[in-house]
Amino acid sequence: MKLPFRRSTPKLTGPDDRMTLVEHLAELRTRIIRSMLAVVVGIIVMLASYDWVLRQLLDPYRALCRDRPDLCELSGGNVISISPLEGFSTRLSISTYGGIILALPVIMWQIWRFVVPALHAKEKKYAIPFVGSSVALFALGGYVAYWTLEKALEFLITW
Repeated sequence: MKLPFRRSTPKLTGPDDRMTLVEHLAELRTRIIRSMLAVVVGIIVMLASYDWVLRQLLDPYRALCRDRPDLCELSGGNVISISPLEGFSTRLSISTYGGIILALPVIMWQIWRFVVPALHAKEKKYAIPFVGSSVALFALGGYVAYWTLEKALEFLITW
């Protein structure tokens, strides 16, 4: 049974198969829409778990305030909102950035699915380890950033 609103895309078997410009644009449009839907779902998930995420982000700051109370005399380890909309804009910013980070696997998959029909077998052989190592290095970079956040905060507050 064919779904009523599903368009048929040409099946490309190799990099020498051709698509017209309109077919390329339709495929790109589909990939962008799927990526944007993944970002929206990620934002909704981040909004639903905002309190937990905020606690995780504030833990290094609160640990610094426990270790060096002289640095946190004014705030007492809490976040201070200066303007009336700052709390709301902070919630939206954290949720948006977190939603994009959560959606990155889907976004990268959509990019991969758009690009891979144009690659030859030898190019695919080099691309797969590159993608795998990129994901591993991204995760390692996130861990190192979180691990050094307390020292970075101490430097930024005392400077």
